[in-house]
Amino acid sequence: MTDLPSRHPNGEAYTWLPLLVFLPLSIMEAFLLIFEPGGALGSPQFWLAVVMMILSTVAWLVVLLVAVSRRMWRRALSTLLAGFVSIAAMGLCIAFEEQIHFQIMRPFYLHEIAQSNAARMEWPWRGGLGFDEVLVFDRSAAGQLAIGGTSERRIDSCVYETRRMSRDFYLDTARC
Repeated sequence: MTDLPSRHPNGEAYTWLPLLVFLPLSIMEAFLLIFEPGGALGSPQFWLAVVMMILSTVAWLVVLLVAVSRRMWRRALSTLLAGFVSIAAMGLCIAFEEQIHFQIMRPFYLHEIAQSNAARMEWPWRGGLGFDEVLVFDRSAAGQLAIGGTSERRIDSCVYETRRMSRDFYLDTARC
């Protein structure tokens, strides 16, 4: 049996494998957090995302340390960059979580609106101790806020925030 020739002296090359493994994991972890319903101690979905983050971080460190210990610098660099790209992707997903959640679920909301033919509907998004988020469809409130605009009001010790998501959709958040 003959060995296959290598392009590099010790078989080392830049590899896409770490990026192909860790990037989808990071995005899946972010989506678990985006659609997490909330609560005092989090939901099972939240804890699954935390466990996945810990395991993928440990796996990433092992792959990186093996590459460094074997002095496979290109592979180590590929693994290091894959980690940074994965963290950046997860950060972007979390930074825009409300818009991602809304855009993914929008066909469902529009289908329910078409079936009920109501002028106003509400869907609970998240909630827990001291906060509650509700997506509101309201045709009569159109034009009060610019898309992406927010309004905030305080009543006693609670802060009520309304953010316009699209033409007739608003995200109402209450924090007490």
